[in-house]
Amino acid sequence: MGSAPKKWNLADVVDFEAILGEEGDVSVSPRERRDFAETLKGLSRKKREVQRRRGLRYWLERRREKEDAEAGHRVVFGIRFLALLSGVFSLLAGIGVMRALLFEIEIHARAYHLWLFLAATIGIQWVVILFGLFSYLFFRGKKFGWSPVKSLFAWLALSLSSGLRKPLWDRLRASTSSYSSVLSWRLARMMQGAAICFNVGLILGFLGCLWFFKVTFYWESTLAGVSGHQLYALTHGLSFPWSWSGVALPLEYGELEFDVLQKLVYSSEQGDQWLKFLTMVLLVWGLFPRVVFWLFALQGERRAFGRLDFQERRHRVLWRKLAQNERGALMEGPADGVVLLKVGGVEVDQKLLRGFLLRKVRVHVEEEYEAAVLDGTREEEALAAISKAPMGVVFLVEGWALSPKEMKMLYERVKSVGPECTLRFLVVGELQSGVPSSPDNEEYVQWERFVDGLKDPATEVLPYEELNPVSE
Repeated sequence: MGSAPKKWNLADVVDFEAILGEEGDVSVSPRERRDFAETLKGLSRKKREVQRRRGLRYWLERRREKEDAEAGHRVVFGIRFLALLSGVFSLLAGIGVMRALLFEIEIHARAYHLWLFLAATIGIQWVVILFGLFSYLFFRGKKFGWSPVKSLFAWLALSLSSGLRKPLWDRLRASTSSYSSVLSWRLARMMQGAAICFNVGLILGFLGCLWFFKVTFYWESTLAGVSGHQLYALTHGLSFPWSWSGVALPLEYGELEFDVLQKLVYSSEQGDQWLKFLTMVLLVWGLFPRVVFWLFALQGERRAFGRLDFQERRHRVLWRKLAQNERGALMEGPADGVVLLKVGGVEVDQKLLRGFLLRKVRVHVEEEYEAAVLDGTREEEALAAISKAPMGVVFLVEGWALSPKEMKMLYERVKSVGPECTLRFLVVGELQSGVPSSPDNEEYVQWERFVDGLKDPATEVLPYEELNPVSE
């Protein structure tokens, strides 16, 4: 059996959901269960999220060998193609903006208006950047959906994904298992990539115009509230990050303030100084932040993949099928102990119950309590036993007796004592003189939904089953 890669990527996530389906109702063979158990050997029980990611990734790789999984490839291709298109468009847009800012002041002579140059190339960008930072810092995690630009990129990516089914895309976007975060960071990275191309286009357009045209620089005082003092303050403020180097600095105040009532076209020497300064502005205040944000989005995407918990109902249904031990298997080696909590005072034949737990769950009961004791005089004793149990707690519950509110309070009480302990809900059906039976299917489904809703990788549910006698 070959080992599966440990890390997930976007194609893996899409293929996993496409194969699994909306309900997770897939068949699992005994061979898959055995190989699955082998895959998880050596992983600490405390690293349950790692176990789940590793085990489900292995299952995906095995299914890919049998099925023609193309959904992930189509999505990745669509996003990459969109990134290429948006990058080329942004590059050309940057060049076009720089050419459009070039005013003709006389025959065979053109000039850049300094205020308009800085506003169009840097000012608008930083308004968008500051708004994005404000939204990220103060509204992160709130259910506002994606921004219009990100939603547009998502729609374009779906359109370019070669007929990918929209329900699958919607399931990925609406998922609570960090899929939405993965897609969001990938789209954010693509948007920052387009912004990088835009700034590269600005720089190339600026240098191209300087190469092909005779270009000078000017400012004018006819704009409301504009003065040489303000231009001096702004340009020297922008040069602060590299002012220590003494290169590419703006003009000093004495060189700015000539006749403030007229357009001032600077000489060739001053024009060279503006050229160096404005090029550095485009690099430091335009291109550099976008590269930083792109790297930040890349790191955010990696963190989102690392947080994949696969705790939605369809994932837990598959996990239960994969983790199911073979029926009637004999216990091998020493058993680990659990604390048994009989919720509602359920009384069953101890021999049958202990036999089931030994053979099916591979644990033995060290101590048992009625759940009601958590409010009685033996509360401290029960909680102390729970915190020390090697294999955690087994809640013995009857199928008909689910009270979600009270059961969640009991679950939270136990988790507060042993936050890392394993919890299992063992559901029994109708009792006949203490002899348990398998729970009704509809009742058991309700217990499954309750446990799945806890979204706790350390908590599972299993039905009681009558096992075949062990032959001598």
